[in-house]
Amino acid sequence: MPCGGKGFALAEAMRKPSTSGRLAFACAVILWSTAVAAQPSILSNSGQWSHKATVTISGTGFGTKSTAAPSVWDDASGFDLSAKWDGAWPNCAANDAYNLAYRTPSEVGRNIALPHDHITRYIAGAHDGPAPGPQCSYNVIMWKVRTITSFPAYSYVSWYQRSDDGWHFGDTDNYKTFAYSEGVGPYSLPNN
Repeated sequence: MPCGGKGFALAEAMRKPSTSGRLAFACAVILWSTAVAAQPSILSNSGQWSHKATVTISGTGFGTKSTAAPSVWDDASGFDLSAKWDGAWPNCAANDAYNLAYRTPSEVGRNIALPHDHITRYIAGAHDGPAPGPQCSYNVIMWKVRTITSFPAYSYVSWYQRSDDGWHFGDTDNYKTFAYSEGVGPYSLPNN
């Protein structure tokens, strides 16, 4: 991953399925990390506990973080994945219909319902694109670069995921929902 930081890859699916299928990620993707600290203790909270509201939780043992916000909060309300993510595949000019992107159920055209009424789109991409290769059709993946300054460290990641009802594994049966890597990209040596 860029800048020599540590990173992860979400929702990696490799190789072409034996029939065309689309992976849909209905997202409220949250990611953050903190160095291991004492057992947290919640002392109070303030704010409105409702959709998209801000709540502050106070206590001890949370560790420190320079910015009190997730590394990524993606509820699929954006227009460009690169505004929040450091990379996403498929991402090739010849594969526009297959590229990972924010899409409505009608744009996907596969009758895959959203997980709840608080969103109108999900993050979806597909295999079987016309241009072969990991960036163009073998993988459906997005990733975020993070720098972890000390180990051990915790990561909290949460998302909704749904695969197309017509999806079934091809000849590799390779399906990852979360991966951690080091370097300049999800498949960079030596820790791909």
